[in-house]
Amino acid sequence: MKRCAACGKFQKSTTEMILHNGKEICPKCAAMLNLNESTTSVVQIEVGPRGVTKHQMIPAIKANINNPEALRQLAKEYPTVFNGSVRYLLKKEMQAIQKAVGTTEISEEHAKLIARLNPSRKGVTYHQILAAVKEAAKQNDKNMIVLIKKYYKDLLEKSAKYLRKDYRAFAEV
Repeated sequence: MKRCAACGKFQKSTTEMILHNGKEICPKCAAMLNLNESTTSVVQIEVGPRGVTKHQMIPAIKANINNPEALRQLAKEYPTVFNGSVRYLLKKEMQAIQKAVGTTEISEEHAKLIARLNPSRKGVTYHQILAAVKEAAKQNDKNMIVLIKKYYKDLLEKSAKYLRKDYRAFAEV
């Protein structure tokens, strides 16, 4: 069993793995990247019935992490999905993408929120969101809740079930 360099999933058959930029990726990721064409310049993602999703974008980003031109193209063509998918990557991958793309998408308020949350190498977790909500409730800081809702809405909604009722009411989830 080998692990795909793009999506990170284990593959049963190693004969199906495709070599891309010196890394082995699974056929599903290769299909999403359309490896039939040249891999150095143009990156194309198959647009599904719901458009391009983060599940298509994340393997494309990981496969082209060392190709700044391809990352810039992805960010330009699919800005919303690209920026939404970047937060699911590891911290070192985020930093590499920010250097490659030269993105200024992270505003000052988002940078301050990230500094307060102190993300781990896996990114922002439920535990960090819960701690931030509790801290905001103790300090009666509604601005913090607004920022969390703006940037980590899905995490806040999913982690709300672990909050006490008074914290949940403060966060209005």
